[in-house]
Amino acid sequence: MSLASKINIANPLIREWLNKRKSSIRPVGVFFNTANFQVAPSPGRLTKRFYKNIEYFQSNYVLVFFLLVLYCLITSPLLLLVMGGAGGACYYISNRNQDNKITIAGHEL
Repeated sequence: MSLASKINIANPLIREWLNKRKSSIRPVGVFFNTANFQVAPSPGRLTKRFYKNIEYFQSNYVLVFFLLVLYCLITSPLLLLVMGGAGGACYYISNRNQDNKITIAGHEL
């Protein structure tokens, strides 16, 4: 059994999103195939190719991102403490200023 099948997720939206990502992961050979790298003839084609690449390999990019975050947390446990402290500070500030309006350059957000 894989780890993903052992995790019980109660929220159906999260479960559906994870199942969609899991089903659309492309093979490693296709994802890292450098033979497909070519120079785009125009900036318009480059933009179109960029968006199609992001759409086609989105699940692979999400997986790589989560693996890199996990690697960073394992190799630097202090980072976990810093992230917790920053999250706690944001929570404290948001609770303290709940009734105050945020204004930047005279514009209310």
